[in-house]
Amino acid sequence: MSNNLYLANEYLKNVHEIGPINYIRLLYITYLLKKNYELEDYDVQAFLGNTKGLSSIYPSIKRVSLFLYSAQIERIFNEGFKVLYTYETETLRFCFKEEVTTYIEKNMDKDVEKLVMNLVGKDLKDIMIVSPYLLKEILYSEKITSISFNFYNQLINELYPMYFVQEGIKHKIVNLNSPITRKYNNIIFIPPYQNPSLLNKITKEDVADQVSSLSFEAKYGSKLLASLKQNGSFVSMITTGSLNRAQDLQIKKYLVDNEMIDTIIELPKLELISTNLSIFLIRNNSPKIKVINATKFAQNSRRGINLDSDRIIRAIDGLFDGAIGYIDKDYAIKNNYDITPHKFFDQGESNFINPTKLKDLTKKIYRGFQISSSMLDELISSEETKYKLLTLTDIENGSVNKKTLQSLKYIDKKMNHYILEKDDLIISCKGRTFKTAVIDIPYNETYVFTGSLIVIRCDKSVIDPTFLKIFLDSDHGIESLKRIQTGTTVLSLNPAKMQDLLVPLPTFSRQLLISEQYKYKENSLREIQEMYDEVKNQIDKKFNKDFLFLLK
Repeated sequence: MSNNLYLANEYLKNVHEIGPINYIRLLYITYLLKKNYELEDYDVQAFLGNTKGLSSIYPSIKRVSLFLYSAQIERIFNEGFKVLYTYETETLRFCFKEEVTTYIEKNMDKDVEKLVMNLVGKDLKDIMIVSPYLLKEILYSEKITSISFNFYNQLINELYPMYFVQEGIKHKIVNLNSPITRKYNNIIFIPPYQNPSLLNKITKEDVADQVSSLSFEAKYGSKLLASLKQNGSFVSMITTGSLNRAQDLQIKKYLVDNEMIDTIIELPKLELISTNLSIFLIRNNSPKIKVINATKFAQNSRRGINLDSDRIIRAIDGLFDGAIGYIDKDYAIKNNYDITPHKFFDQGESNFINPTKLKDLTKKIYRGFQISSSMLDELISSEETKYKLLTLTDIENGSVNKKTLQSLKYIDKKMNHYILEKDDLIISCKGRTFKTAVIDIPYNETYVFTGSLIVIRCDKSVIDPTFLKIFLDSDHGIESLKRIQTGTTVLSLNPAKMQDLLVPLPTFSRQLLISEQYKYKENSLREIQEMYDEVKNQIDKKFNKDFLFLLK
């Protein structure tokens, strides 16, 4: 309520007896009458106590018709109207907007709104909202030109048209059981989970439910999805169980196979909702699904569980070192399209022997130094020196190609921190695949490494570096790395996220046995490779470079 309205509180305090929703209507009706004062007649229908028909209020009306269900309400209405009518039109407009906003804030889940709007993005020009969670942000957006909606709540469905009329926004209410004849940039679909009786009523009224094996969520979600523009965003809240529901297998398969699922966020238990929920973002050209297990972000408070939307948003943006990973099509097919986030995170680690965080097995995990091209030109030596620069391109087939290492004239003091030690494990922090190698440094040389690499300096009394490399190169290790990576096509790791990477930890003797077996096979492969290279060079020399001599 504005300051001006507070000044008239003595006159208006009884007006609140008709309830907040009717008080907002009174504000709006007064605003319309003031705005159209030059007209001879007005047609404003106010059904106080009987909400049917209020959505027929529009600025073009010409006659006033007030239907008040009691003499007391009529008196209160008239007293309030007399006071409000003395206000300027813009003051009334401001008061109406403020009261609507206040009402909405009391009837929505702010954390759900934050998450949903973060996923939708900034493009709100054309939007359909089918949700009981009232999105305050749309009240303040100047970008919306048209909106279709259904809030599952008659009072709310009446409030919004009044606001849209005032703001000059084109609007219409969506009937889920009727054909949708146009397409939208953004669609938000959240069934009324916090109201089981209403949800049950909607499901029972669905005639198609008798002829379709799809769940309510999948059925209406599919219908709304068909109204999404090619490059639009579709955000839906679904029961977490639907991510593994057999009856919805075909639609999940369609979405995954056509690379349409961008993000899945598994939410912690919400205070007012009995079932477990997840938020689903559908967007075209999404080759990998970003999965976030936000159940780990929940915080207990006196009121119950705090969703902690800010923390989840930081995870979405890759700024939080928590449970985040990526599911590809192969994973989905292998798991019969069960794309539940917590199962993805639990799957690989559940079979680990003594799973231990990487930070408890290492002395240091850090990234190499960033070097400018001008500084690199100054440092690079045209002659061989004992100082070598190790970059991502020097890692080939799981080891360092010492032939490609560039020599440096000297090592600057700032680079001392980035000097490698024997048996350091290096891993690429950017690229399309993960590259690893255990460093073997000649006694008379010094290696420094660049920012394209991360060094893991193992505590060799606890874990063998070669064993750790074997794990990271395995399918299980790659899946574990994918869960902490950022990016989809170009992978990216950072040392902070690697701290909590879970690693299997068998006995040290078992580790060494596995490492020795690996080294033996690796040496055999290297010998085969060297023989292959030698024979290939002989063929190239004799049958290519010396081809003319064969003709003599």
